[in-house]
Amino acid sequence: MELYIKNGVALNLEYFCQRATDSRDWSETSITKNQLLELPLAKINSTKIENAKEDVIRFVQNPSELDTCFRDHINMLVENLKVDK
Repeated sequence: MELYIKNGVALNLEYFCQRATDSRDWSETSITKNQLLELPLAKINSTKIENAKEDVIRFVQNPSELDTCFRDHINMLVENLKVDK
């Protein structure tokens, strides 16, 4: 998702739904923009942030970068995601 946002590319809902259905991550035949935007928010809100930091800290050159709030970052990404129908 971050790649789409940083490059200003709109996410195609039909394509996303097809891929999510193929991978069995989505069971409906369609998805709305609101449903799509709710997915990462629900995931990040159910994530134990300290556990996530422990998982990735060995891959980060500057561990202090992990001090920024993951939830705020995800919310910012979701707010800036462009979506095509």
